[in-house]
Amino acid sequence: MDKQLAHPNLKRGGPGRKRSPSGQIGTLLDRLMNEKGWNIRQYADQAGFEYQRVQEYVSGKYIPRPETLTKLLAPFGLQAQLVPAVIEIREIETNRLIETLGDTSKV
Repeated sequence: MDKQLAHPNLKRGGPGRKRSPSGQIGTLLDRLMNEKGWNIRQYADQAGFEYQRVQEYVSGKYIPRPETLTKLLAPFGLQAQLVPAVIEIREIETNRLIETLGDTSKV
């Protein structure tokens, strides 16, 4: 069985569904860890983060801030060229939240 399909986050969306930005980053981190043969605890030690925080990024619970993404990618020898996309994603999510909740500045 393909390792990518075995990842629990990939099963949630079902075939053909787009993954959330946080899930995409989590999947990327999971693939990179697998390539190095690291588990989350080993990766957290390499990246200088607490285990719980890395678990939250890998699971897709949170989207890392741009400076955090830079640190998360460093143990793999990667540069954070994804940072502009993350900033854009955060802006889109913020705008959606504002639309959902309504403009509270007029209250």
